[in-house]
Amino acid sequence: MYNENYSIIFSSMTGNTRKLADKIHEILPKESCDYFGTADAQGIKSELLYIGFWTDKGNADSDTLD
Repeated sequence: MYNENYSIIFSSMTGNTRKLADKIHEILPKESCDYFGTADAQGIKSELLYIGFWTDKGNADSDTLD
């Protein structure tokens, strides 16, 4: 797992999902991180994706779904 490049993509309305994304980013090796940021990212080609989002009526928010 640690040899794979990864991206952390998140959407956070209250800040809790952002806190979780920060902790994951803190633990994983920085040199393997292709992207860390909001769900509006396009064209990410990492082998491993960590995706966090807030829910909107039982689904992911619209930015994450897009």
